[in-house]
Amino acid sequence: MAKKSLVLNVEEREGTGSGASRRYRRGGKIPAIVYGGKDNARYILLSKIEWETHSRKGDIHLVELKTASGQSVNALIKEIQHDYLSGTTLHIDFKEVRMDETIETTVAVHGKGIPVGLSQGGILEQVMHEVEISCLPSDIPDFIEVDISGIELEKGICAQDVALPQGVKILTAPAQVLFHVIKLRIEAETEAVAAEGAVAAEGTGSEPELVGGKGKEKEEGEEEGKEKKK
Repeated sequence: MAKKSLVLNVEEREGTGSGASRRYRRGGKIPAIVYGGKDNARYILLSKIEWETHSRKGDIHLVELKTASGQSVNALIKEIQHDYLSGTTLHIDFKEVRMDETIETTVAVHGKGIPVGLSQGGILEQVMHEVEISCLPSDIPDFIEVDISGIELEKGICAQDVALPQGVKILTAPAQVLFHVIKLRIEAETEAVAAEGAVAAEGTGSEPELVGGKGKEKEEGEEEGKEKKK
């Protein structure tokens, strides 16, 4: 299902720089910038409470930034800066888009089902958590769901195997593995050690014949020496 534009109320901001940004954050605002469009970059402020309320519900892609005067632009979220200690949002970068023009963006990939390879002694590994797509802004999906139930041991699913929503084209390399089922590392290491042991045993097993042969030749040589002495 396509993700609808999320409407966010914004206001223009005058002050820029780290000092001004700290003051805005203390006042419950999140500094942001909007790139693209006919005008130069626009500096705006978002309500921290409003943003956190929506962001808790899941990933946000397309938004409609609306001012108090009624002006609005559609934009994609390009980057979100977080405080890694508190987890709060420090700054957001937006890119203005036209709703009638194809854009490129990334969306999350979710697996659905239980791979048959798990019952064969394997573990599931998700190699890619996002894929790059192109589509109209209104066609951006919440996420791309991949049926992983048929993955057998030592098998996987690539980008080219994924069923996409209508109007969406995947840009990630076709051969890129998204999910695969692999052997447990401990099990793989045990098999490797066992194989090495078998090879070593075969090498050791061939030595007695060689040593025995040499021993026999030595004995025969000694017997010949005795006969000559006689």
